[in-house]
Amino acid sequence: MFFAGPVAAKIAVDMGADVIKVESVQRIDGWCGSAFGDTEELPAWEASPFFNRVNRNKGDITLNLTDSWGQEILKHLVSDADVLIENFTLRVMANFGLDSETLKAIKPRLVMISLSGFGMGTS
Repeated sequence: MFFAGPVAAKIAVDMGADVIKVESVQRIDGWCGSAFGDTEELPAWEASPFFNRVNRNKGDITLNLTDSWGQEILKHLVSDADVLIENFTLRVMANFGLDSETLKAIKPRLVMISLSGFGMGTS
């Protein structure tokens, strides 16, 4: 559930895209706890070689998308974006009020890539 989106964005970065990773304030990125590196100079969650490998060369912002302020910041980022890659289960973006219809109203040419680790069906 935390693999497809970050890796797809890493490929985009490797091809020259400007990528901004939006992290949650509620849940730590699954890569952060997946093998700790040298933590002498960094907090343990920032020393994971896996996290650093998959997120290299990305910008980063931490937002609370359950809060209207965090949602407005994401909408502002979308207004200047070409592609949005999300890796949530099917209902999450809609629960945030950030479904594809809402985001395409802000940026009609936005390409939205949804990579749910749990499938896209409703059953």
